[in-house]
Amino acid sequence: MKNTTRFLHRLVALTLLLAFSQPTFSQTYETDFGWQTTREVAWDGIPIPNLGTAVSLSNTDQLCGTQLMLTKHNAINGAPLWTSILAPATSTNCAYTYLRGRALGFDPENTINPIGFHITGNTGNSLSYPDAAFLLRTNANGQSPVAWRKATRDKEEIGMVVEEIHGNVLVAGNSTPIGINTGNRNKHFWAARFIGNLSSPPQWSFYYTAEDTTRHFVIHEGCMGRYKTAAGGTSFGLALSGYYYPQNGTGRHTFVSLIDWNSGVEIWRTACPSGVDEDEGIDIVQDPESLVFLVVGYARKTDGQKRMYSCAVDQSGVFLGGSIHGISVPDNFRDMVARDVCLSVEPKKAVATGYVVTGPGQGDIKTFALQLSIEPASVLDWTYYFPESFSDLSGSEAINRSMSPAGGTAHYLITTGGRLYTGDDTSRDAQVIKILFNGTLDPALQEKCEQPRMVLKSIRTEIVVLRFPGKKFRTSWNKMEVLRKPATPDRSRCFDR
Repeated sequence: MKNTTRFLHRLVALTLLLAFSQPTFSQTYETDFGWQTTREVAWDGIPIPNLGTAVSLSNTDQLCGTQLMLTKHNAINGAPLWTSILAPATSTNCAYTYLRGRALGFDPENTINPIGFHITGNTGNSLSYPDAAFLLRTNANGQSPVAWRKATRDKEEIGMVVEEIHGNVLVAGNSTPIGINTGNRNKHFWAARFIGNLSSPPQWSFYYTAEDTTRHFVIHEGCMGRYKTAAGGTSFGLALSGYYYPQNGTGRHTFVSLIDWNSGVEIWRTACPSGVDEDEGIDIVQDPESLVFLVVGYARKTDGQKRMYSCAVDQSGVFLGGSIHGISVPDNFRDMVARDVCLSVEPKKAVATGYVVTGPGQGDIKTFALQLSIEPASVLDWTYYFPESFSDLSGSEAINRSMSPAGGTAHYLITTGGRLYTGDDTSRDAQVIKILFNGTLDPALQEKCEQPRMVLKSIRTEIVVLRFPGKKFRTSWNKMEVLRKPATPDRSRCFDR
């Protein structure tokens, strides 16, 4: 029986366990958390290796604007162990300032204890513009923030991706020109490399545009990957997935860019179109053996329905093709969008999560998880959705795999939207879900066919070759002051579903 509990946020939460009489780190859960009177929007989450605990990134609407919220969850039921709320250091107009997180990563001191967390997103003041991207680092308890703010004058910018490698942190995001004299200046993306403790300015920081200035490029997420060098060896690169579209705004399609981690040079940028009217690549992962990148997102045909889209690109940027995955029973399920992906515990496979719209009328937005092969004609092994989730379209689902201590059962951690009170449609909170390696919350549910499945059908797409010659130019960053604020609510209660 699954453990599904709700928590009003507090540093230590007491709950009634239903899953097992002897709690273990490998047990599953589905847990809501947040405040009764505020809105929490989940964005990312990562398991802590070998401990069974996890840390999630959300944004919370407080009296002083939207603020960044880190929450550590225990290994037994996902209840919050501590919460850290971070806000811009300002003494005036605090209700209009905000610090919004989008991506989370951590520095591992060893295989057990992280020494800190990296966060990127955007910060600003609703009374003025433009927004600026930031990169922030906390210690292992979500405290002592150190941050850098991207220097902007005529661009609105946001951080979307944060990845760590060899004691360094790579951050990437989007830039949108503003003002009346933008002309043909297009939307483009950027990336930078910092030392992990953020003690100095970036080692490199570049914008990435294209020689074809009639196209805009927007990234969603990224991953670290390897590519073969001309000398016959391999090097690491930051792979970014997103979409491009012409200035008239029609026909957006998926693209992937690979940036060398050491120099910031863009190795290649290639298109991955689905062959239908519209598609977006939202997240990306690389198979460590074949070095093939798998991109997941959505494709939309003329009927307006979004269907999950997956495509493959090799390490040299060659588009290998893709597949569109649609719901077999469209009367019960509508839009299906994959928004995050991680490597499976099985070789040459990945596990994706996202949202699906169910039910009549406007419907309910639920979180799903599925396993698929890393290849152009992706084969789906299992597909489930979670009826007690409430995905938030303004946030994102996230999924990461983890092993339990002492070689225990592998599992996946999903971060998504939830509700502390299911009867209150205005309740918007965050949720963490821990599922087993086969996608279930409880093996008994799978045997009884009680965990809702989705039946999907897949269509192979055609290969269209399109490369983009890229250009880059330097950017700058400034130090930024961030404060940690009290995170204890006036009252707290916990519920059992």
